Amino acid sequence: MNSDVMDAAVEIKSLRKCRGGLRSRLSILQRELRDLLAEEGKRLEVEEIQGAIADYVVRIRAVQESIEAVVDPGDDLEQEIQEAMALEASVRATQVEIKKYLARPSAEELDSSGKSSTNASLIADAGRPVLPKWELPQFDGNVLDFPAFWDQFEAAVHSRDDVSDVTRFVYLRAALAGNALKAISGYSVTAANYPLVIQVLKNRFGKPRVIVERHILALVQMERCESATTHHLRKLHDAFVQHVRALAALKKDPLTGQLSAAEVLMTICKQKLPVSLRKRWESKLAEHGEKEDDLNSLLQYIESCLEVEESVTEGNRREHGREKNDSCRKERLTTTSALQSSIVNDQGCALCRGRHKVAECADFMAMNTKARWRFARASRLCFVCLHTGHSATTCKARASGNQCHKLLLWKALSSRERDKHKSQSEDPSKVGVASASCNAPIGLQVVLARAHGPSGLSCRVTCLLDVGSQRTFIRKDLADRLGLTGPQESVIITTIGDRSSRCKVRRAEMWLSPLASEVDCSVEPVRVEGLCLPTICSTVSANPPLRKEWVHLRHLNLADQFPRAQAEVDVLIGLDHYYEFVGPEHRRGRKNEPIAIQSVFGWIVCGKMHNANNHAAVLLHVAVEEPVDTLLKKFWQLDAIGVAENVDSSGSSAELINNFEKSVSFNGERYSVKLPWKVTADLPNNFEYARKRLEQTEKRLRNSSREAPLYLSAMREYIVNDWVEVATRRSAIEGREWYLPHHAVIREDKETTRCRIVFDGSACSHGVSLNSYLEAGPALQTDLAGILIRFRRFQIGLQADVEKMFMQIGLDEGDRDVVRFLWRETFARDW
Repeated sequence: MNSDVMDAAVEIKSLRKCRGGLRSRLSILQRELRDLLAEEGKRLEVEEIQGAIADYVVRIRAVQESIEAVVDPGDDLEQEIQEAMALEASVRATQVEIKKYLARPSAEELDSSGKSSTNASLIADAGRPVLPKWELPQFDGNVLDFPAFWDQFEAAVHSRDDVSDVTRFVYLRAALAGNALKAISGYSVTAANYPLVIQVLKNRFGKPRVIVERHILALVQMERCESATTHHLRKLHDAFVQHVRALAALKKDPLTGQLSAAEVLMTICKQKLPVSLRKRWESKLAEHGEKEDDLNSLLQYIESCLEVEESVTEGNRREHGREKNDSCRKERLTTTSALQSSIVNDQGCALCRGRHKVAECADFMAMNTKARWRFARASRLCFVCLHTGHSATTCKARASGNQCHKLLLWKALSSRERDKHKSQSEDPSKVGVASASCNAPIGLQVVLARAHGPSGLSCRVTCLLDVGSQRTFIRKDLADRLGLTGPQESVIITTIGDRSSRCKVRRAEMWLSPLASEVDCSVEPVRVEGLCLPTICSTVSANPPLRKEWVHLRHLNLADQFPRAQAEVDVLIGLDHYYEFVGPEHRRGRKNEPIAIQSVFGWIVCGKMHNANNHAAVLLHVAVEEPVDTLLKKFWQLDAIGVAENVDSSGSSAELINNFEKSVSFNGERYSVKLPWKVTADLPNNFEYARKRLEQTEKRLRNSSREAPLYLSAMREYIVNDWVEVATRRSAIEGREWYLPHHAVIREDKETTRCRIVFDGSACSHGVSLNSYLEAGPALQTDLAGILIRFRRFQIGLQADVEKMFMQIGLDEGDRDVVRFLWRETFARDW
């Protein structure tokens, strides 16, 4: 080991030993002081200990500075500084207690005058006032927050004479996050680097010109207030005043004329320029200084760029034809997101303009062979498939061996054959794709993220990760909301079925970060470049609740919500950025269970989400409209009502009634039943949804003096007759808690029950409802045909009614937490 290193280690050990002894003596003095402060009349003793404590603090600081000078920069130095600052904090607290004790009047002073005359002088001598604890703000790199952050940091740490540069550096690092912390990450914690770090932060985040421009852009891009309510107007006013006051602090007050119209116009004009020209303008300012940063210089710069472009364009005019040919060979973009889009077949008949193919047209088949050939040539039809848009040499149907369509070779059909063919062609068949999305959905790779624009604006977005797309797409309204700009680009987008469309779109860039970055500022956003389209695809289907059987998904930080309603896709991430977000790790369960894929946003749950009771995921459904004779047969079957019994072919109704009868119990006073569950699944907590529905009901009741008493009376009747009970627990078992919204139905024609409370079991929250988990059961109404027959057979008809029939039956205790509801009689405005 080097001798210098050994000497340094010995010196540090000796200094720490000395500092430990001084700290022990200081602790003894602090304990003695606490005992004296608990008694009255100990002023002299307290002042004596105060002086001794001050001497020890000076000696400890001297030793501490010697240690900091010897210790190598790094974790050891930061730990030493933190321990020293903690000791000084305890000493300051002790000094505060001493000053409070000495500021109190003595017993003799109170006896001589009922009021202490020396109180003011004692307080004045106590030194600086005692203020609450001051916590420094966190700066994450937003230039709009830098002036306020630096003023607070300068007042609290930077301007203090009793703090070394190393200590200031430690406090500064603790107050930085995100891009700001990344900007100084290459500097070690030393006294020499502290001024350099300050200059780096000011040059990057503290330029007055850039801050002023950001405030102007924020004012220009401020969203319009759509409603004249107090909340929306206050929000608009506060945001506007915040930027105006910030500009005034930068000596650009719009109210006094310090901020000129030329500066505002120049900021807006620069945002309209292409990115390449803006970069060249900023480079010019960096070379010649910011004195040329005015509107006149900017207009001259644009004019000079225009002259250069015009001269280049004029010189290359002869190459225009070659450039035009090159533009036809643009990149063909393919995406599987067309599976989410609707496909419309617009191929109509070229002869009669009907909604059928030419080969199915009766007028076309009535022609002779020569007339058919003549019409096919005149209408530019393909001789193989009789469709437009291509020729017979490029027809895909030619691969099957057909040289031309059979109708171009046949002779004219007879009238009987035409009628037969016409009846077959006019018999419409409807073909559709049905998906059991409620019971067995296929989960796509959907994530929730936060999108950031270049001007600091951000919002939450729904992203779809698509490995079948070559490029990334951004919804146009999102790009406008974030202020994304970029050059125009001509592309060809190819979807399923080889359908192509040429369009000119904007190419823009933004940054995506997980929603966790709202809490953890250390998460760095990822840059994404995409093409802006008005609509990317249709809405993605709702997410079902996660099942308990999927044990491989437990304790994972998911990137999407489960359950979740249908959502619009804001960003489609293609293969150009796919692997920047997706990691190599994934978790699989059993067969037909979803897969979890690791990503920057969290774990993505995708794949099959089968229900145990239904394994049919997707089916093709073909429905042919029935002919007239079948409809007539069904009409005459109406005469069989009451004669032919309706039989449940599936047998599900009989099984449901059998299970229901087994669940009925009687406790001596009342029957109780269980709910007919379809499947055993976890319900999401819809407390907030039910609370909002209750607030709407209360608002309506406060405005209706006629309906409110009826509602209160009906609800009290539920409570008095023990039809409902107050929930003893605030929260039920997770997954078995559901709140039913309710409203009143007023019947003026009723004498007994004018107000009836209806509990809404079909209310949908998080994409599900209580009724969606329950069996509807068979129809329990008495057969109408049987009633009519009995009235004809017998002389006397009897009718009975059970008062409050459904209220006489209780619900099994295990199912009561899923039929909770919220109620309060005060109709209070605050919850």
